[in-house]
Amino acid sequence: MKLSRLFRLFALALLLTLAISYSLNASAPAKIQLVVVLVIDQFRPDYLERFKPLLSGGLKSLYEHGVVFTNASFQHAITETCPGHATIVTGAHPKEHGIVASWWLDRDSKDIRYCVEDGTHRRAPSTLLRSTLADWLKASDEHSRAFSVAGKDRSAILLGGHSAQGAIWFEPEQGAFASSSYYQAIDEKWLSALNTAVSARNYFGSSWTAHPSIEKAGRLDRFGLVAPDYGDFHSGFPRSLGGLSLAPSEDFFSDIASSPILDELTVDAALFTLKQHNLGEGSSTDYLAIGISGHDRIGHAFGPDSVEILDSVLRIDSSLAKLFHYLDSNVGRGRYLIVVTADHGIKSLPEVKRLKGQSVRRLSADDYSCVQNAGERIAEAFQRSPLFIAKYYLAQEAAQSIPRAELDKHVQEELSRCDFVARVLSSAQIESASQDQLSTDKDLAYYYNSHLPSRSQDYYLLLKESVIDAPDQRTGHGTISAEDRAVPVILMGAGLGPKRIEDPFALHDLATTVASLLGISGPDDVSGTDRSALLISPRPAP
Repeated sequence: MKLSRLFRLFALALLLTLAISYSLNASAPAKIQLVVVLVIDQFRPDYLERFKPLLSGGLKSLYEHGVVFTNASFQHAITETCPGHATIVTGAHPKEHGIVASWWLDRDSKDIRYCVEDGTHRRAPSTLLRSTLADWLKASDEHSRAFSVAGKDRSAILLGGHSAQGAIWFEPEQGAFASSSYYQAIDEKWLSALNTAVSARNYFGSSWTAHPSIEKAGRLDRFGLVAPDYGDFHSGFPRSLGGLSLAPSEDFFSDIASSPILDELTVDAALFTLKQHNLGEGSSTDYLAIGISGHDRIGHAFGPDSVEILDSVLRIDSSLAKLFHYLDSNVGRGRYLIVVTADHGIKSLPEVKRLKGQSVRRLSADDYSCVQNAGERIAEAFQRSPLFIAKYYLAQEAAQSIPRAELDKHVQEELSRCDFVARVLSSAQIESASQDQLSTDKDLAYYYNSHLPSRSQDYYLLLKESVIDAPDQRTGHGTISAEDRAVPVILMGAGLGPKRIEDPFALHDLATTVASLLGISGPDDVSGTDRSALLISPRPAP
């Protein structure tokens, strides 16, 4: 009797052990086979909520099923394409990864340096001073593969990092995707196959027409859209691609690059890359970065409150649905991780803000003259000519005999005579800032995070919020304004459930957070913080 009872107890214990083991294995997330980092150039976080009723594809899936950080922003001042992309993948500030702007002055040659310029390969990540998420992944597993595809060369190159096998981008001058000799997995034969399969020439003879959802949407003002339809501000569809020509020419390809067609081509090129290399289908974790670049040009040309930007968002939504369908079918749902963000935001058109009752204006010709004349007066006061080169850089030889404190004071006084200037910061002021100053002066902290003495300018001009500086475009970015620093951050897949996180999230924390989810780590001195606990904690979505 006792033996029978003991046997039953043993059998029950064994069954419970097997059940618990099965339950744990069933709930354990599958290994992440592929991480896709997707950066939409100049994408504002409010687009997802504003345009939500019209979304039906990939953006809708991300917003409804992903982990959404609702309060994410960059913590640096120069909110441009190059520093934004580099910060996203390095887990570092511009002062650390070295990409302080899209262009900066090379103090040795006195030439302006492009952020991905390379003397040997023409285009390469040689100016990037830190390793990236792709580099960390490949260092952890030599069989992992990394590729990047973008509309802009700087986006593809910086997102790919130092060790990507391939980076490709669209060249309007060629009307085709191109690469660099830096990348060993991309040769002329591979590029030729890509450009045959994904060709901008196929759009010749067509125009940029409205997405079907726009035609069905009815009144667009309920989405916060305003069309200052006068003078140069003609809006609406269709829009021509190229001019009067019997064959595709450079102006046609330039128009393609400034339309949503570029982003559709980019996603198709990413799909081509996935298929050619079977990314995510091996035993190691692979990496693919996608830079959606045409959206930035549309925002500059028409502003974030235009029907054109809505059209761009809807077409990105459709393209991502196609991408996600491929990943579900070939990599497997739950076996890939999607990371979506942007490199910066964008300011609304001054004309639109005025229509909404806000007091704002563009800088005028007199405003530009005010700064230029200030430069002349400063040089004359110290009898140095030229005292400045390349905008806000000092001519070092001319300035070295002038007491820096005296020079800074004079520069700040002269520039403050321009009524649109809110503040002038000097490199000396930034470099000597104490932790107490940085903790209480957010503007100073943003510039501190952007500033690398060997590459950065000597003075920074902070404009009042009521003005916008966009001489070559209808609107712009690049400032410490919340409109420029705020971006979306969404992670989806790999067992992550739908969730809204309102905690502040800094973009230099993103690479470290994703690395943690992948089970890898970056350098010990990386400044980004692992925030993955926020993603997997049991806080439910509202």
